[in-house]
Amino acid sequence: MKKKLLYAALVLVLLVGGGIGFVSYQLEQPVTAPLPPIKANTSPEAVARGAVIFHSMCEGCHRSPGSERVTGARMFEVPAFLGTFYSANITLDPNVGIGTLTDEQIARIIRYGVNRKDRMTMMAQSAMSDDDIAAVLGFMRSGDPVFQPDPATQPPTQLSTAGKLIVYLAGGTKVPDRPASGILTPPRTDKLAYGRYLAHDVFDCAGCHSPGFDASKGVGPEAFSGGFEFEDASGAKIVGPNITFHPTGIGKWSVEDFGVAIRDGLKPGGSGILRMPMPRFRGLQDDEVEALYEYLKSKPQLATKAG
Repeated sequence: MKKKLLYAALVLVLLVGGGIGFVSYQLEQPVTAPLPPIKANTSPEAVARGAVIFHSMCEGCHRSPGSERVTGARMFEVPAFLGTFYSANITLDPNVGIGTLTDEQIARIIRYGVNRKDRMTMMAQSAMSDDDIAAVLGFMRSGDPVFQPDPATQPPTQLSTAGKLIVYLAGGTKVPDRPASGILTPPRTDKLAYGRYLAHDVFDCAGCHSPGFDASKGVGPEAFSGGFEFEDASGAKIVGPNITFHPTGIGKWSVEDFGVAIRDGLKPGGSGILRMPMPRFRGLQDDEVEALYEYLKSKPQLATKAG
């Protein structure tokens, strides 16, 4: 009996070790993704648009507190059990930054999450339109001080065993199935379509406001109901709130309340401040706030889960 238990334990160890080894190997494999034929749009209008998106979605991860440039940062908000995460230097430094990358290479990182070494990065990929990616590139090429070359480097991201398994099971080795070019921005006059585009493809609201790690959770049955867990720099737990229009979510918020919350980080009536890592969408225009509001209002009303 003891020998059988010993053999069973040995087989289990080998299976688990082999599975972890397989996952680790898969995460290190090169992938294939096209180079989107997208060039930086450096018109004043595009640069202004790119600045809004960049400051809302990119700067918070790539610029550490107190830093003047986007030299990368420790991402404390990622739960510690997943590992230690660091964002990349995206200044125009030619050695450790993006100074030698073409527009197409940067567009590939944004659209597919594939870097110059043909490896999947840990950043969220985006289905932003060609025009909006061109606008972001235009801002990155605009000479803004945050992109001034800086050779500062960050340690490599180190996934824990649990982190490797979760990233692998969540599709972290798969290149998103989307075209290299031809993705259009919905017309702003179509509030639901444009609001959906902002919520999913530009700002990835579901990523923080839906539970779990599944890549498709934004269209799942618990989308926008909250529950995703972060950590602050001290290790304290932060839970992404419910942003459906259920009474336990934002069902009592007016569009004006919603605008103040996402632009300035203030809850209705001055009842509190929205904690980081919630970004501040300061540059959003009124019709964009309305589109996001109407889209979220159209989604199923789901109660916030306890805990």
